[in-house]
Amino acid sequence: MMKRKIICFLAIMLPVWCTAQLTDGQIRDLCQEAEKCFREAVELPSSEYARAQELYGQAARRYEKVLAESSHRNGKLYYNLGNVYMRLDELGLAILNYRRAQQLLPNDENLLRNLAYARLQCRDSFEVPEQEKVLKTIFFWHYDFAPSLRQALFLGIYLLFWLAMLTGLWCRRGWLRLATLLLLLPLLALLASLGLDWRQRKLDNPGVIVSKEVIARQGDATTYAEAFQEPLHAGTEFTILQRRQDWAEIRLPGGQTCWIPGNSLMTVN
Repeated sequence: MMKRKIICFLAIMLPVWCTAQLTDGQIRDLCQEAEKCFREAVELPSSEYARAQELYGQAARRYEKVLAESSHRNGKLYYNLGNVYMRLDELGLAILNYRRAQQLLPNDENLLRNLAYARLQCRDSFEVPEQEKVLKTIFFWHYDFAPSLRQALFLGIYLLFWLAMLTGLWCRRGWLRLATLLLLLPLLALLASLGLDWRQRKLDNPGVIVSKEVIARQGDATTYAEAFQEPLHAGTEFTILQRRQDWAEIRLPGGQTCWIPGNSLMTVN
């Protein structure tokens, strides 16, 4: 009877133990250990490359453990993990974690700079459609201005707009009305720009190729013809259109669509 009770107790508690999350103290210790490994690796001379790679690997495993076994999510953690993977020459995983960090730290200058550098290392390049080139030229402020700058501009123009509105109630001058209308145009444009950013973050399903290289297909099986003459490589970003069993249909930056195996990619969200 006692043996049966013990078995029942274990059957109930084992799933709980298996899914137990790390404590705050364990998270802190793992992050400190990861940072220590990273610093030690950075300070090693180039002649100790193998040892440095070993330390970077230890740092990556500790950060991944925190992410896998806790609900601890912050941009700094993803940013640090991206830096580690850059040192490990894992370009796909580096860009993936930079993109995840960007969702939480959209205005971090160091992050944006490192992400831009990582993207320059990608082997795949895509011709931007002519229509998109025109849009980027006309709406340059949406594509070229950082989110932080557009937010600051929106706030500044918003305050000026209402200042002009309130002043116009006391001083009815034609130039004030004109100034109010002129302020309204960029205000609405910036609002639309920020709203588009929000929509893309919520509705798009972005992903990154993490395999060293992958052959893109015209359908969801290896029996389909290759979509391109060359394989796609780690770090290439895309939007997932649909999933079908072990395959995913993706849209590349140039507008091309193809299918790749699901185990060759990871999603940003």
